[in-house]
Amino acid sequence: MLAQQLTRRSFLKGGLAFTGLVFAGCRSQPAVQVPAPAQPRPGGTLVYAQNQPLKSLDPINPQTYPAAYEANYTIYDTLVRFDPELKIVPGLAERWERSPDGLSWTFYLRKGVKFHDGTPFNAQAVEAHIRRIQDPKNASPNKNLWDHIRDVKVIDDYTIRLSTEKPFAAMLHYLAHGSGGIESPEAVARFGSEYPQRPVGTGPYRVESFNPGTELVLVRNDEFWGGRPWLDRVVMRWVPEVSSRVAMLYAGQADLANDIPPEEAELMGRNPDTKVLRQQGLRTFWVEFNLNLEVFKDVRVRRALNHAVDKESIVKNLFKGYARVLDSPAAPAIPGYRRAGEYPYDPNRARQLLA
Repeated sequence: MLAQQLTRRSFLKGGLAFTGLVFAGCRSQPAVQVPAPAQPRPGGTLVYAQNQPLKSLDPINPQTYPAAYEANYTIYDTLVRFDPELKIVPGLAERWERSPDGLSWTFYLRKGVKFHDGTPFNAQAVEAHIRRIQDPKNASPNKNLWDHIRDVKVIDDYTIRLSTEKPFAAMLHYLAHGSGGIESPEAVARFGSEYPQRPVGTGPYRVESFNPGTELVLVRNDEFWGGRPWLDRVVMRWVPEVSSRVAMLYAGQADLANDIPPEEAELMGRNPDTKVLRQQGLRTFWVEFNLNLEVFKDVRVRRALNHAVDKESIVKNLFKGYARVLDSPAAPAIPGYRRAGEYPYDPNRARQLLA
């Protein structure tokens, strides 16, 4: 079953992504927003009630996912990024080229970009980030996403080449991952072990204050290369109880909240004072058969169980429509997706297979 992702991307240049509904009891739920005025104006403060605490804002070691990346996508920029339709678009790299043999990628970086500490962004910063995340001493949980890069060569201050042993079609998608946020090398060296609480990127917002496990306050980066950010300030506040997040929305104490149960989201969707944000997600959830058990070695049993489950009813009644039935192991928005077919709900066919 494919979860529908709920997101609010337009209020920040750089975007925030929130996980949507999932299947099999591992639920991460909708985001709900208090609607803006009919004629929105730039400025003001947005308060986001998060279901997870923020502990580290280091892109190579976020600790809490997805909460940390929701913050990091506003603090940092990646070489390339996803647009609202999950298409790859330029980020800190204005353009790029892939070699004919597919073994190297050359990125041409934006000039004049500065980190929040005033130091210049350049190819050396990109190299430092990749070396840092690949270094086993740093124990990055996302190191595996970068191990395919075998060589990093700085051509000049604004040109860098990444090489792989084999062609790697997903290169751009991996670079757009949250762990690809480029940090200030000088800030990393200066703050050392304190860097996760004192992050410095090039993104649309910079850190004004950070109380790990409680609250993060971001302020507009007036030198952002992508233009003036829409909001003056963003406050990300940890609110662990879903009832409290809902109450904050209704009371006007929060403008945005995530991890709202489907039944609550359904009610809020009918309320004129709130709006449920919905967008196709990437995560898929399913029930696997243990093929070490003799009963599941028979393909007819596996097919029968697929026909015996009314997945559409689960989507409608359990997830209130915030999901869809899978027709492939991969979500449609994932590169390489191909429809593989599905098992319609057919109890009679299930009985025949088990006869």
